Amino acid sequence: MKTIRCMNKIDPNGLKLLDGMYQYGEDVTEEDGILVRSQSLHDYDFPKPLCAIARAGAGVNNIPIAACTEKGIAVFNTPGANANAVKELTLMALFLASRDVVGGIEWEKSLNDSADFAKVVEKGKGRFGGQEIQGKKLGVIGLGAIGVLVANTAVKLGMEVYGYDPFISVESAWSLSKWVKHVTNLNELFEEADYITLHVPLNDSTRNIINAEAIAKMKDGVRILNFARGELVNEEDLIAGLRSGKIHRYLTDFGSYALLQEEKAVCLPHLGASTQESEENCAIMAVKELKDYLENGNITNSVNLPSVIEPRTTSHRICIIHKNVPNMLGQLTSVLGTNHINIENLVNKARNDVAYTMIDTNSEADVAALEAIENVIRVRIVYKEESNMIKRDDLAQMIDHTNLKPYATKEDFRILCQEASDNHFKMVAINSYPVKMCKEFLKDSDVHVGAAIAFPLGQMTIEGKVAETEDAIKNGCDEIDYVLNIAKVKEHDYAYIEKEMQAMKKVCEGKVLLKVIFENCYLTKEEIKKCALIAKRVQPDFIKTSTGFGTSGATVEDVRLMKETVGDDVKVKAAGGIRSLDAALSMIEAGAERIGTSSSLKILAEYDERFSR
Repeated sequence: MKTIRCMNKIDPNGLKLLDGMYQYGEDVTEEDGILVRSQSLHDYDFPKPLCAIARAGAGVNNIPIAACTEKGIAVFNTPGANANAVKELTLMALFLASRDVVGGIEWEKSLNDSADFAKVVEKGKGRFGGQEIQGKKLGVIGLGAIGVLVANTAVKLGMEVYGYDPFISVESAWSLSKWVKHVTNLNELFEEADYITLHVPLNDSTRNIINAEAIAKMKDGVRILNFARGELVNEEDLIAGLRSGKIHRYLTDFGSYALLQEEKAVCLPHLGASTQESEENCAIMAVKELKDYLENGNITNSVNLPSVIEPRTTSHRICIIHKNVPNMLGQLTSVLGTNHINIENLVNKARNDVAYTMIDTNSEADVAALEAIENVIRVRIVYKEESNMIKRDDLAQMIDHTNLKPYATKEDFRILCQEASDNHFKMVAINSYPVKMCKEFLKDSDVHVGAAIAFPLGQMTIEGKVAETEDAIKNGCDEIDYVLNIAKVKEHDYAYIEKEMQAMKKVCEGKVLLKVIFENCYLTKEEIKKCALIAKRVQPDFIKTSTGFGTSGATVEDVRLMKETVGDDVKVKAAGGIRSLDAALSMIEAGAERIGTSSSLKILAEYDERFSR
């Protein structure tokens, strides 16, 4: 289970996307991820498991980006999620900057009740007059999601719009109205604009972008709107401009006590994204970004790592944050090659001094060996199943808990049955002799008893297999796993194989489930396919890869071949050599619907270790 700490109140429509794999809340500790709005994290002691922070909003000045990057923590924001809300507030401010609506409201509220009220209002309204925005020039600094919306709407309102953004994205460029004049020199915008609105992020290059030098280049009586970040404006220089009359009015979502003392400044209490729709959009986007990174390693809208999005093709994805220096890929792939791990897919992208590499494999990697490489910042492995993970109970119900040892005692079978009952396995797989005994052990359980017939060689006559099956059914078994006549397959006597399968189906039909064991290690791909086609016609309940007593056990390739051949008509059971969670999951991924293993407890323990905290 993954844990998410909510540093602020997060819209429930976003939180409901966190399914049963997640525990979240304000009191969560040792979290894997953080969801935050305005809470400052600069003094927060990041726990070791933390690998991602998602800000439900655009600005990230409340997050220590450099420190996060050093620790290998991805930081996400939600550009555009609150764009419409901020655009609408900016447009409102545009009108308020044109006419002293706020001053007029406050003045009228101060009037005394009298018979001459209407005359007093009519006489005094002139002091609150203003100008129309149609035909005026608007300078938009920053053409991201919000800036583009403001610019395009201003064009529709009849304004002449100048846009400045040396780093405009392709998406924004395509969205920008052709009537917006894109200037490359900020001084040109300062000199031309009647109104200036700020829509840039706060960083070292934009801090105090509005200062005494910039103000001096502006038109007399300019109106300035700031709904991006307060620190974009040098407050001391701004107040000087307001008092001199150079700036007619300043409207901002980032007030201060000093600004509140200025008659020509209008301060709002950070209302930019304070709409129901915006908070919902930001929360949903933030949660989706966080989940995709935690579950798949994909990066969208990160402010400190490159964007990397790749579909999952394998069971394992190695995600490596490292410095952007030469020979990193060579060192990473060398470690994998030394451990005989095949790379199915690799993607590498860089952002300034940091790079991100995702490697898809079907094997477990040595994380410690990768972390030991110089300039590696962080390594983690995400598993395909995390994004669509089979539940623990469902996995247990796919397992046939097995003990087919010739020396197994009554006590061994009692333990086997107790383990199966405690863990809700589908079946205990045993030889035919202890069926009655195990049925008694499991009398108060839903666990099936399965008998192995003609095991493990298959060298019995059809009549002998039928007789052993009838005896197992009489003793109470629920499922039959029989070994087909391997010699007849090697002789390509497929008529015999079909006759044998028909006889076994007849004795089992309506009474118990029937599984046919091929023992693939002795067969060619063509022979496996021929036997599977016979099963497709006869339709036993399952075909099965192996006994576990042959030269090798189940393989992903064989399971896939068997499933592709029988389709949905017959199910596939994988057995033999399945001793780990990864092996079991790879078989299920290939098409197996039942797993036979004596490592059942180990597989569930690995599941708990990987997906539970």
